[in-house]
Amino acid sequence: LPDGKILAAANVDSYLAMLRFNEDLSLDTTFGSGGLVKTTNYFGSSNYRAFLTQDVQGRILLAGKGYLYRYLPSGNIDTSFGIDGKATLHSYSADYVNDIGFQGDGDILVAASRYTDNSGSGTYSGGIWRMGEDGQNPTGIISTDRTGMIVWDDGRIIVTDQDFDVQRYTRDANLEQSYDFNHGTTKSILKLPDNRFLIVGYDTGDGNDISVTRHLASGTLDTTFGEAGRTLLPVLEGDDQGYRATLQHDGKILIAGYAYAGTEDGFDVAVARLSYDGVPDTDFFTGYNDATSTFTVGDNVSDYGYAILHLPD
Repeated sequence: LPDGKILAAANVDSYLAMLRFNEDLSLDTTFGSGGLVKTTNYFGSSNYRAFLTQDVQGRILLAGKGYLYRYLPSGNIDTSFGIDGKATLHSYSADYVNDIGFQGDGDILVAASRYTDNSGSGTYSGGIWRMGEDGQNPTGIISTDRTGMIVWDDGRIIVTDQDFDVQRYTRDANLEQSYDFNHGTTKSILKLPDNRFLIVGYDTGDGNDISVTRHLASGTLDTTFGEAGRTLLPVLEGDDQGYRATLQHDGKILIAGYAYAGTEDGFDVAVARLSYDGVPDTDFFTGYNDATSTFTVGDNVSDYGYAILHLPD
């Protein structure tokens, strides 16, 4: 946040929740109840994705498992939004909310995936939902799975699917152009300050390396990035996955994810750094001439990197 505090979304006591921290990572007890806001959205032990952002008025949008909540900066629920502060995307509850965007007239867009299990065979479906600024009348406007989304100032919508493909829609959700890249499996999308964007995920070839592509505002591949628009980052000898990216203040790209460390340790958190133009930063991991690093949080368990933040210092 602009004042240096940090908002985080989480599964707390099996419910979708968020916490606010001071700069030293102590809980900000002025927020919600002792630093914690817990919704009535039951997650259980499932690993549903939570998504968190703010609108231009500083109100907090918290989404997960098919619902979108809006809170005031104090952590109090905004009862003017949806029904008592909550909007429902549809009657299916198992949504993985991947992105939230805003159109110029205040409309809110939500990109989501839906997981259904048919006789043991998992399938995904989802799309883009649009609702008014007040959270009323959520309506599906783009079908099928969407792992990331960018809404440009003119209202055009860029969306990504599961395998690095990109589609561009008009403000009214009419398809303008589709680009098929098949560069692996998509995990997230990052808007860049020059109206380009990154897609982050992993290659599905031998080894499953972290994969990053850069695209122009139109959705086309930016061939000035990496090698013909793409950078692959091997971390360890096994499967590596990139999950989310952020920019350092000098423009370098940081990526969080995870890498397979072996049968005993499972997965370790992975961090990678590359230049703004996709060149791996081999000064990142001092002494090893490597653009990637890994670390563990707990012994003999798997650790995953799902988000990354670069602090002002």
